[in-house]
Amino acid sequence: MSDLIGKSVLVEITCFGETGAQIDAFQVYGRIETVDERWIGIKRADWSEPFGLPPAPELFEPAPAGAYTLRTTGEQIEDLDLLVSMDVNVRDAESLLTLRGVGLVLAPA
Repeated sequence: MSDLIGKSVLVEITCFGETGAQIDAFQVYGRIETVDERWIGIKRADWSEPFGLPPAPELFEPAPAGAYTLRTTGEQIEDLDLLVSMDVNVRDAESLLTLRGVGLVLAPA
């Protein structure tokens, strides 16, 4: 898994509520800076907190060449190394806010 360190990644997460209806969708972009048996940490520009993903390299797929446009900002990202696309069930608004802020896995203490 250490071969992921330094790679640029775009994470797309679609969130579903208790009824199964889609309640949110968002993207996170950055470089993978931490990989261990507990989590994968992505360093985002302008964020002090890394975004966490489970330690599951199978989530990552090679990104096809080309430019990607972030839906919320319109920012163009070029030469991505990897893509992650996930569906996540959330219990409540607090869970959604946590997911948007720090991801699926909190950084180890």
